[in-house]
Amino acid sequence: MDLREHLEQMRRGLEERRRALQDDLNELAAREFTGQDGDGCVRVTVDGRGAVRGVKVDPKRFRTIKGDELGRRVVEAVRAARSASAKGAGDALKRLSGDDTEALQRLRDTLTRDRE
Repeated sequence: MDLREHLEQMRRGLEERRRALQDDLNELAAREFTGQDGDGCVRVTVDGRGAVRGVKVDPKRFRTIKGDELGRRVVEAVRAARSASAKGAGDALKRLSGDDTEALQRLRDTLTRDRE
């Protein structure tokens, strides 16, 4: 195999890995994660990027909760859902990075900046 063939083989391999990585990231973004407040009154669903997709409040308890308490519960549920999303992202990134901790930290830093 000459140098040109070797370089072409490397290019194809890198392109395949890039496509696989993009597919995995798209799949992660499409996943949904759910979190709830301490007693399950409020449930929040987020996507793989941490964006809120839904909020459900127990209808039996909705009328008995004051506004500020409901707000606190929603925030708690959002945090729990985003924590689940971050864990899912971390697990996926660990697989994608081949458990390269330095690469994994760079990817986490990038994702954290994107969420801020």
